Amino acid sequence: TKQERRRRRATNKERQPGTHTTPPNDATTERTMGDRSPPPPTVVDFADTGALPNDRSRDAEIRNALLLNETLRSLRPGSTLSIRGNFHVGGGVVGEDLTDVVLSLDGRLTFSSDVGSWPR
Repeated sequence: TKQERRRRRATNKERQPGTHTTPPNDATTERTMGDRSPPPPTVVDFADTGALPNDRSRDAEIRNALLLNETLRSLRPGSTLSIRGNFHVGGGVVGEDLTDVVLSLDGRLTFSSDVGSWPR
């Protein structure tokens, strides 16, 4: 009968190697271990990247600008970059192809006033 065939198909699916079922919330979905799901959203705290807060030196400005660029490049959809505190940065900060990311600026980015030293 149709019911028996459906039951056999369901049983066979459960037995296929590399397949498991995961019940999210109130539904059951099937997912193979070979799927490439996007990583979960992350929150990146700029201070945790090695950025130097409250340092006005030229070296700190350069370091912080490089770290900010590197961090911006690492963001994936759903990620948040949290900047808390006061960070002095040099010029040349670029964020390209940022889609569905959040920049949470609860602190301050102070760009170098020495624009002659900014990259061209």
